[in-house]
Amino acid sequence: MKTKEFQEKGAALFLTALPVVTLVLYGLIVTVGLVSGGAWGGLGIGGSLLLALFYGVGHKRFPTPDRLVTLFVFFMLSAALLSCFQALLPQESWRETLKLVTILVPLLFLFSPAMQAVCLVPERWFFLFVLLFLLGLGMHNGLLLYFVQHWGRDSGYVTKLNRGLSYGLLLFWPVAAVLWGVRDPQKKTILLGALFLSVTLALTVTSSRASQVGAVLAMVTFIAAWALPKVTMGLSGVVGVGSLVWPIVAHYAVTHWHDAVLKLPPSWGHRVEIWDYLSYRIFERPLLGWGIGQAGRLDWRVPHGDMYVYAIQPAAHPHNAVVQLWVELGAWGLGLYLFLFFLALYGVARLCPALRPFALAAIAFAYALLMTAYNFWTDSLWAAMALTAFAFAVLPVWKKAEN
Repeated sequence: MKTKEFQEKGAALFLTALPVVTLVLYGLIVTVGLVSGGAWGGLGIGGSLLLALFYGVGHKRFPTPDRLVTLFVFFMLSAALLSCFQALLPQESWRETLKLVTILVPLLFLFSPAMQAVCLVPERWFFLFVLLFLLGLGMHNGLLLYFVQHWGRDSGYVTKLNRGLSYGLLLFWPVAAVLWGVRDPQKKTILLGALFLSVTLALTVTSSRASQVGAVLAMVTFIAAWALPKVTMGLSGVVGVGSLVWPIVAHYAVTHWHDAVLKLPPSWGHRVEIWDYLSYRIFERPLLGWGIGQAGRLDWRVPHGDMYVYAIQPAAHPHNAVVQLWVELGAWGLGLYLFLFFLALYGVARLCPALRPFALAAIAFAYALLMTAYNFWTDSLWAAMALTAFAFAVLPVWKKAEN
């Protein structure tokens, strides 16, 4: 009998500790993660496994993820697996697929409604988290100014800081949603003002144009969603579908507006040239693709290599989710892109109306990153998106009870 009581108390202790573990996870994300963007991958994946373990010990069963998210992961891994059989370098694609399994499967636990319910962070603890966020932004801004001054904007240190800021600005939106609903007007004004000023300074000093463009797009989306919520939701869906023509538009820009492309900042001009040559590789294998992880090995010289100013070798990755999914996974990739986009919009629709403008702004920012910045298979990117979605469920959102 004593043994059973001890086990029950131990299980209850693990469940009680889940909000603490959640707070610690986000505390690390907004400090260590802001100054080293790659840390989001390890922290997010490790944190989700730790939360699932605590839940499993407490309930004597592992949490069941959301069915739609599970279905998306299943189709994503299936498409990656099938692409290995026609890859240029099959062994490399097999490794990329295995890596994707280690990323997506652990993050699935964050989308378990049952686990979200026991990971809720108490409101009194949330303000500590906001202070840690402000500390992380201060550390980021100070380090970025230091490294730019001593090593220049192209140093590896600056790249890590830029990535950390990009992910941190995703998480900004659920945090802002909570602060917006704080009933104490003085506390609300001080914390929101400090957070906004810190983010503005970070955007001023960063060299990440993707973050700057994403911040503008997110703010415009936020305002539009407050004024015209249904129209904004509909337009978001139109933008998602319209993005399928991204490589075609890039090809048209290079062939018809080449002089205008050359007037873009070098990093953006380089991206347009990457999308152009990959558009030809897409239509060489439009249905099956070239294999996951193979975009960086495709020929960049045919047919416009002589026209390029910036693309003088194969790009490491396409800097665009639509292009990457299409060129590597074929038609499956386009379907998966649409699945992910509308899954995110469906998640927004399930939130209470007061939260939707913040969630749509987060999606807009993520869209800017996916369309212009990172390798789609990056663990830190997936962790950042998953942790942002998880935050809308576990941070002490003020309007939940009114839905």
